Amino acid sequence: WIDMMRDFDVYISTYEDYESNARLITDREKIVLWPRKAVDWCPKGVMKQWWLLEKAIVKFGSSLETYDVIVKLRSDLLYHEPVTPAHFANASVGYFHVNSDHSFYAESSTFLSVMSTFYSSMVNEYFDQDNTYFPINWPNLKASCVVALRKYPPIDKTKYRIIRTDIYATLGSIVYPASVFEGVTGLHCPADYKPPFTPFSEERTRNLEKLVGNILAVRGIPNITQGKANLHWGGGRFASEKYFFLHVVNRAIIHPSAIPAFGIRAGNPHPPGDADVPKR
Repeated sequence: WIDMMRDFDVYISTYEDYESNARLITDREKIVLWPRKAVDWCPKGVMKQWWLLEKAIVKFGSSLETYDVIVKLRSDLLYHEPVTPAHFANASVGYFHVNSDHSFYAESSTFLSVMSTFYSSMVNEYFDQDNTYFPINWPNLKASCVVALRKYPPIDKTKYRIIRTDIYATLGSIVYPASVFEGVTGLHCPADYKPPFTPFSEERTRNLEKLVGNILAVRGIPNITQGKANLHWGGGRFASEKYFFLHVVNRAIIHPSAIPAFGIRAGNPHPPGDADVPKR
């Protein structure tokens, strides 16, 4: 992974005890370090990665906006081929390329426009609102749906702790008007699942195709007064993938990601580089 990053300018926001690791990847002036107590306030651990990313954007924003593309990668992803600048050649203004919240990229102005507001929205809007219906940008969502139905080669599940591909899982995570979710079941993550959780079961695929069909059939803005559906997805007070997807699709069209990774490699805890921000 370190060797792969040598072809990129890499900016890192991480904890002080990971400084030596970070310096293996990039120059000290491209690293911002924090004491762990700085994120003690976070009521859920998954929120820490977004705090770190926010700090990277604030610290390095004037430099980041000079690049063609900005890429965010977890450092514990398993790659099936080396990452090269060619993987990001499809980035263009107004489009966001997503593999869940594990890895994503966009043309620089689009990336900064979307992600510079995510942390504040997370704290002030999304947190502790698991069953709230948030308005959806329906033209963006409809244009993004084709990503969910991409076909993939067989994946060796034994190599992964978590598998995520594009918006397959997260499309079925947000709260919808009841009319849009009609006839859809089986998209929740099983309560008793054992890693790696992957969405490729026949039931989930069938229900996802039904949901996509319902979304594409939407005309105008659905009437939420008729009720809402798909409550309690993810549980708890903040589901990271769910609100990341909602935030992005309300501000950009999601296109396929070319990052050559299907998920987090097996046998590894959360890495020091959750908020590493490589660029080219």
